[in-house]
Amino acid sequence: MNNKDFYRQNLLADTPIFHQPFWLDIVHGESWNVALVKKDNKIVASMPYSFQESERGLIIKLPILTQFLGPHFNISAGKRVSRYSSETEIIQELLNQIPDFYSFHQHWNFEYQNWLPFYWNNYLQTSRYTYFIDAARSNEDIWDGFKDTLRNEIRKSENILEIVEAHDCIKLYDLVVMTFQSQGAKPPYSFALLNTIFEALKEKEKCKILLATNNNEVFAGLLMIMDAKTSYYLVGGFNRNIKTGGALSKLIWEAIKISKAQGLNFDFEGSMLPGVEPYFRHFGGERKAYFSISKISEKNEANERKSRKYHLIESLRHFKKFIKP
Repeated sequence: MNNKDFYRQNLLADTPIFHQPFWLDIVHGESWNVALVKKDNKIVASMPYSFQESERGLIIKLPILTQFLGPHFNISAGKRVSRYSSETEIIQELLNQIPDFYSFHQHWNFEYQNWLPFYWNNYLQTSRYTYFIDAARSNEDIWDGFKDTLRNEIRKSENILEIVEAHDCIKLYDLVVMTFQSQGAKPPYSFALLNTIFEALKEKEKCKILLATNNNEVFAGLLMIMDAKTSYYLVGGFNRNIKTGGALSKLIWEAIKISKAQGLNFDFEGSMLPGVEPYFRHFGGERKAYFSISKISEKNEANERKSRKYHLIESLRHFKKFIKP
């Protein structure tokens, strides 16, 4: 049995949602595989990766709407030195199974801070950030941690906006389109993709679409998705044509409370954009650093340099034809 089929049939219960086969099937079709470490015919560690064929070679990349891939395993017993050694051995074994590629790019879950085998193999790492609210915190503690202006914004919306749960993606996607249009852009994902994700997760009772409304007018919406440990703010949008009155903030606060009631942490899913990061920061979550791991293979990098040099020489030759001596 190949790794992919074994992975489908022996998935660990705590596997993050972005690592699960059904998710990868939706966001990247059949173009994914998984590196596995097994013991006694059970999965010890896994590392799914999605890929795309190109003329230059395999491109391993992060699929749309997927917060992270990277390794997944759990080592808790033993001394620290033993855990660290086991971690490094497992990650090296996973890395050994990655096929030859032109380029590699993944984000990892912030729980995994050991990328040494990748470093030793000339990969690059950049730190990125998300904000995270631990389910162990009380609602009162979380609320007290909000920025004062955010709390006031939510209070003012209490008697104006009603939070309702939607059973399809239509209104949410309209809001997403509106939000991107206000920035002169289009959503990077289609309604069909978002709807497929929602329907698959709704069947598993692992998602909710929340809308902030008033007199049947929709002010804002968000889609939260869940796995065994965490809820993620996957997609959000709001109507810029009307005064939102803290609609999105109220929705996020409601999503956090829903997550806590289910014993789940809440992950804002990160954003490094200067117009978004401060807003997420105002919710008082813990800032978590996670890794962005990348590499262009040495062979292809050398070929790229040769190609650029060749084209430069040819361009100079062509240019000289038009220069009189």
